[in-house]
Amino acid sequence: GQRNALRAKGPGADLLVMTATPIPRTLALSVYGDLDTSIIRHRPVPGAGVSTRVLTESSRDLAYGAIREAHEKGQQAYVICPLVEPSDSADELEDVPGIARDEEGRVTVPVPLHDTATELDRLRLALPGLTIERLHGRMPAGEKDQVIDAFKRGEIDVLVSTTVVEVGVDVPNATVMVIENGERFGLAALHQLRGRVGRGGVSGTCLVMTHSKGNGGASAAQDRLQSLKKTSDGFTLAQMDLRLRHEGEILGYRQHGGVTLRFVDLDADEELIEWAHLDAVELLRYACTLDSVATRPLRDAVAMRYRHIFKEVSGG
Repeated sequence: GQRNALRAKGPGADLLVMTATPIPRTLALSVYGDLDTSIIRHRPVPGAGVSTRVLTESSRDLAYGAIREAHEKGQQAYVICPLVEPSDSADELEDVPGIARDEEGRVTVPVPLHDTATELDRLRLALPGLTIERLHGRMPAGEKDQVIDAFKRGEIDVLVSTTVVEVGVDVPNATVMVIENGERFGLAALHQLRGRVGRGGVSGTCLVMTHSKGNGGASAAQDRLQSLKKTSDGFTLAQMDLRLRHEGEILGYRQHGGVTLRFVDLDADEELIEWAHLDAVELLRYACTLDSVATRPLRDAVAMRYRHIFKEVSGG
């Protein structure tokens, strides 16, 4: 919608679209094939970086100990939860496009999910003397800004939050992040979250809590978390995420779920996707409106499938 609004400013208007989320090349060609893609691989402010550990519930004391240690050094911490309130269901997960789901897009809940309200009370009991507040997307904008500003000023020691902090929150003094129910998030979301720490001169620590122990049906989730631990390159993780979760509804609003392309695998068919992209560019060079007798059937098929998403093919 925003891209269309910018293009409507007039013919030949330049358009720059930026995203903080690394995406695989095949996805870029499929979704943003009408744009030239540039990749910035270095961070604007290098920072000290972040190390990642995966902890099971039996090691929870290590997570609380890391928060206490950071506080003693005058540093701050995040605790990330997948739910806002205890009454929320798994299908109402806030702002988590990377949440782990089955092939039909349904969330399965083998273990209790942490919520910010309950976690706030639990942390205040476990960490007496620390100032702990919560943040989530349902709060009024003014209230959210107040909490974030207080955290930036150092008035809040621990921020209990949903993934609303995934991008755009820059607090160099925050050095520890604990992510609850790490097995419920996709690699891209986890990578974005851990980028909130280690942004200053002190290296960050990301502790991913999980109920998955790497046996039985939990092995896939554990493999995903071990990949996060070993790899710091966001593009590598994005490719792994695509391989594990498939593309979901790429040409749609959902960013999770099962495969929607009938004949192409976005992970395995990179050459085919590149050839299709080059063919599309060549076709549009000679028939940009697809209004000729020869190309009208193609235009009608595209309009029928995607007019609810792309204004360019809706006739409006």
